[in-house]
Amino acid sequence: MKTLLKNVTPIQCSGRKYEERCDFEMKEKYFYIESEKARELLSQVENMKAAKRGIDRHAYFIDDYVVLSTQRIKLRNVTTRDDNLIYFDELIKILMSLREQGIAVIPILGYCFEPDSENGTGYIFQLRAKGEELYDDAIMKKYYVWTQNNLDNKYLPGDIDAKEYIICRTKFISEVPQKHFDKFISDIITLIDNDVLIDFMGKSNFFYEDSVGFQFIDIDSHTDYKYGLSEYKPDGRLTDSMNWHNASSQ
Repeated sequence: MKTLLKNVTPIQCSGRKYEERCDFEMKEKYFYIESEKARELLSQVENMKAAKRGIDRHAYFIDDYVVLSTQRIKLRNVTTRDDNLIYFDELIKILMSLREQGIAVIPILGYCFEPDSENGTGYIFQLRAKGEELYDDAIMKKYYVWTQNNLDNKYLPGDIDAKEYIICRTKFISEVPQKHFDKFISDIITLIDNDVLIDFMGKSNFFYEDSVGFQFIDIDSHTDYKYGLSEYKPDGRLTDSMNWHNASSQ
């Protein structure tokens, strides 16, 4: 991707430098990845087909990185506007801080987008999670209510038998060490207590690998409490989402 850079401003962020660059087509902001590396990844994406596709993102895997194309960088939790990306920038820093504390979250390294696009068309850069999805949504799609219309428009088509896959993955997960489940629950509590929104609907948002356990991906929003849309601050120890709903409506 060719860019004509204009303003280049190094900014200090929690002991690290990140760069904010503006050009005619794209606005780039890199926290934990060098700008040259990000552009190198983008140049490779131009000649690649997406390895994974979700409802609003395409994923391109390059070595230890994943580049996500999206049309919603300016949106938090699907509909909440974040046009100046103040919330998104704060979330990126929170995720890296939590990762450094041992929380198994995959951090966002930076992003670039078309500033004039309505909802923020662009790319997000992340490290790749280790292992595999807890369940692959592209295979599970036939059992999801929201994917029954135009199945292959939401996820990449495949020929794996979903029923056999579910049985196989469920058996695998049943043999995961208890310490990994304990860490998984502990990390969930910590993320929620930090007003980080976890999407439990998509099973591909959780990865598992023998050496590191469960990992969280595709996190790009805070809870509604953070945005002033709810008076109730979720408690990570209330693991039943219905309890959260009931508490917020009292």
